[in-house]
Amino acid sequence: MLSRLASPQLEQLLPCPDPGCEGENKAKAKFCCECGRPLTSGVSRSVTPIMATAAQPPPPTAAATIPDMSTQYPPDPLHRARGCPIVTFGFGGKMCVMFPQTVQRFTSHVGYESGAPITKAMPSAVRISKLKDVVGSDQNPTVASLASFVGPVLNDSKGSTKSKKKEVLAYVDKRIEELTAALPVQEGLGVEYRHAENRVLLWRLIKTLTENDGSIGDGDKMDIAVRALVQPIEKGDENDQGNFSVPAYAQADGHQQDEDAENCERSKKVLGELEACLVKGDRSGAVEYAMQEDLWAHALILGSCVNKDVWKKVVTNFVERELSQSAGKTPRQDRLNVTGDKQALRVLYSLFAGSGAASISEFLPAATPQQRLGTPFGVSPQTQPAQATEDQLQQWRITLTLILANRTPRDTEAITSLGDILRAHGWLDAAHICYLVSPQSSLHSGIDAPHVRLTLIGAEGTTAFSDLDAYYLTELYEFALSTKQGGASSLPFLQGYKLVHAWWLADFGYLTEAQRYCEAIANAIKGYTKGSPYLHRQLLENLKEFGELCEAASGHSIGYSSLFL
Repeated sequence: MLSRLASPQLEQLLPCPDPGCEGENKAKAKFCCECGRPLTSGVSRSVTPIMATAAQPPPPTAAATIPDMSTQYPPDPLHRARGCPIVTFGFGGKMCVMFPQTVQRFTSHVGYESGAPITKAMPSAVRISKLKDVVGSDQNPTVASLASFVGPVLNDSKGSTKSKKKEVLAYVDKRIEELTAALPVQEGLGVEYRHAENRVLLWRLIKTLTENDGSIGDGDKMDIAVRALVQPIEKGDENDQGNFSVPAYAQADGHQQDEDAENCERSKKVLGELEACLVKGDRSGAVEYAMQEDLWAHALILGSCVNKDVWKKVVTNFVERELSQSAGKTPRQDRLNVTGDKQALRVLYSLFAGSGAASISEFLPAATPQQRLGTPFGVSPQTQPAQATEDQLQQWRITLTLILANRTPRDTEAITSLGDILRAHGWLDAAHICYLVSPQSSLHSGIDAPHVRLTLIGAEGTTAFSDLDAYYLTELYEFALSTKQGGASSLPFLQGYKLVHAWWLADFGYLTEAQRYCEAIANAIKGYTKGSPYLHRQLLENLKEFGELCEAASGHSIGYSSLFL
């Protein structure tokens, strides 16, 4: 009994195996009470004092006192011990960020110098911020673009249509200034300069459509404004082009040595004067000038497109000039053999003949008839026309101006075909300008619609939405259409793009603007009574779900249930 109930006085304490430590521990202790070193595991915990004395291990050697640090702390080539920041994103542009911090600890464990600091990575405080504040507008152009746009433009509850129109025009003016300032140097950058210039022209067209009432093709101030915008400005336009008193042949210098060069200059002047009259829509003046210069073929074509009186006058003068006895007594101006590759005049004369979309074949290089055929109206624009040179493609503005200034039946089909040629050659902005001024024959709808000419203005393909400018141009065009009498209230296919844009706004922290877009989309769907395949049930469900998330995040409700009743 006495051996089982050993008193505390008989329990023997074991010294620490570390020679430098003076700690004494109980037999059942796992670690030294003084230095914390693990005690020898070979000693049984149930030994008696006598057995413990007999089984006491010898003092450890110096080699046994230093642990193998390579086994406890393996190499860290990826520097994982330094820690890494943790970022998570939440709805409404919220960011939860934790950056690790380093702390120094001091230890006296075996294997370390006494009091040596140890650097260790530790978690720090979690901070919540907005993505738009972290990624500033100065560093990210996408954030700057989202912050500066005036959308939603149509069906916005923030203001009236009149005030919204002022905001739209101010934004468009600012964007035009930015694009104009960013134009590349014209020398050595012909194609790049033309494309940048066409993008500026596209923005100016949207401004013109917003400022003026009416529709394109009504012959009123809208047509005049669009024609003035599209007409190219060339050197020498300030000269008096309406002075027909002096024949062109009389102005030639007979003392020039190179007669071919002289005739070429005369031809350019004659055709230039004729084209200048037609650019202004002055067909009667063009007829008078053609008769003065004995250009009877031109005079007969133009006279047939004015009125009966002009046509009768041209025929009478032609008979007098060509079929009378006195015809040979006066010099003939058409002996100059007027020639020239005037693409715009060729297209216009073909329109006067009633060719419609086929007249645009005159815009292409005069090769084989198969190569000269343009894309007719109603045929898929994927049909590849003949390859044109850059100099020929640059004539699209004067060609479009002549068509707009001299309206003929089926001229919108010709404008659409002109846009198809430009589109096939990569002049997308110029092509979309042609499509916008010929809405009767250029389908503006979703990307999956048959024979669609454009969806997002200024971009093409499934990746078009990555270009924010293209989306902004389309939304502004929708607003311009809504301001016209009898215009469509909204573009159905654009509502899905608006919802994606609202998600972008919410992701960057612009919750108020995103919620306004939700309300504008809901009002557009509710007000569109014709029905459209683009206003499907899935769009409504996604809109409702996104709107509820915006309400929960912002705490502001706009009553989606009433909008969808």
